Amino acid sequence: LHRTTSYNVCYTKLLRQAQLQAKAAVLPRKPIVYIVEWLQPLFIVKGWAAEMVEIAGGAMPRESGKILDPTQLEPADIIVVALCGLDRDVAKKELQSKPLPEWWLKSPAVKNGHVFVVDGNQMFNRPTNRLLDALEWLVQLIPAPENITEISKTFPFERYVHVAPPEERSLQDEINAAHEAACAAKQARYDDPATGYGVFTAWYLAERQVCCGNRCRHCPFGHANVPIENLGDKVNNMTSSVFLKAPKPMAKGRLGYLKPSRGKAKEIIVVFWSGGKDSFLALHETIQSLNDDQEIVLLTTFNPDSNVVPVQNIPPRTIVEQASILNLPLYLVALPTGADYNSLVKNALKDLVISKMPKSGGKIGGLVFGDLHLSDVKDWRDTTFAEFQLHNPLWHRDMHKDLIPLLTQLCVTYRAQVAYSAVDQTLLHGLQVGDIYESRKLPSSVDPMGENGEFHTVVLFEK
Repeated sequence: LHRTTSYNVCYTKLLRQAQLQAKAAVLPRKPIVYIVEWLQPLFIVKGWAAEMVEIAGGAMPRESGKILDPTQLEPADIIVVALCGLDRDVAKKELQSKPLPEWWLKSPAVKNGHVFVVDGNQMFNRPTNRLLDALEWLVQLIPAPENITEISKTFPFERYVHVAPPEERSLQDEINAAHEAACAAKQARYDDPATGYGVFTAWYLAERQVCCGNRCRHCPFGHANVPIENLGDKVNNMTSSVFLKAPKPMAKGRLGYLKPSRGKAKEIIVVFWSGGKDSFLALHETIQSLNDDQEIVLLTTFNPDSNVVPVQNIPPRTIVEQASILNLPLYLVALPTGADYNSLVKNALKDLVISKMPKSGGKIGGLVFGDLHLSDVKDWRDTTFAEFQLHNPLWHRDMHKDLIPLLTQLCVTYRAQVAYSAVDQTLLHGLQVGDIYESRKLPSSVDPMGENGEFHTVVLFEK
């Protein structure tokens, strides 16, 4: 009797399997089906599960049955997550508990919503009668995975849509998010996530147009006025354009310049300031010829990627120190690598009139450059800034009889030194950055003002 009963059970199983096999659709292309028994490392089952997929009209990856490199497999059209020893709900939690690998996210199964979580422990992992239930489900699933929800309501499965777990955010991430939100809302402060203390935003500090020297967390001025000994290891580099007003607007600066009294300024004179000797000379000559209704502002471009003034090799911090001693407003214009110089500088000039210095007459009266005798450079400026009146107070002046003696005199009068900020070592052996500039010690083959790029300089004012 026992043997007869066993034969009957086997016959019933085989008959049902044959019926299911006959029911399986014949597809023009067999979809690739992953029956995933483990996620990391990836293990795709073989054995009876692979046979079931083939009976149901699908195909398994060629390398099933061992730990696999998913990047070497045929992409899955359907993924069935049947984790070994886990029921459906626990398997789902396992999926949601960690970021899924890139191969998973890029697979056609995920893109088309053909990922399913089943009770692998009951339906796939053990050789019981329930394998036939699983086979019946596969027969319904493989031809039309988009409709399986309606077809098979009693089988313990769930269509799976991955919801990434919330990313763990560091304290710095929280600070950045709070700061960005406050800046976007043009708020002066935000509450520090760690301490609850109020912290000034970069937006507010930029609106103040002065570095207070207190090493503010979001100082947009590169901590320019923080004493070197107080900087520590957390120094802000300038990352965007900033405008700094003159420290003492109603006082004379080092070169004797005094801005027009309130309401008298009719136009702005923009001195393109590199921080070197040529712009120093050009600024002096401009101040000497200035009208009472003209207000001076310095404009310097800097590269936020390298944190220096291009070519001159001078850090923005030094430029800010110079402007502070000269008691002049300064517009530092960020010029990232590869950026369009013309558009950025012209936009900065418009911004000067509209928002940075709106009470200074509402127009630009001229642009000042320190060009000496390079015609191609001057021609380029004439073309680029054709809509402005250009001033070149040093143009074609005698270097030996005029400019170099004048520079020497200015350094004595205004307590300054000129040092090398960049040196072409192939032409000037023995000279180093930081050495004091002395034209008489230069080789006769070198332009005494370095006009051909042999060297560049920085003006260092005594404080």
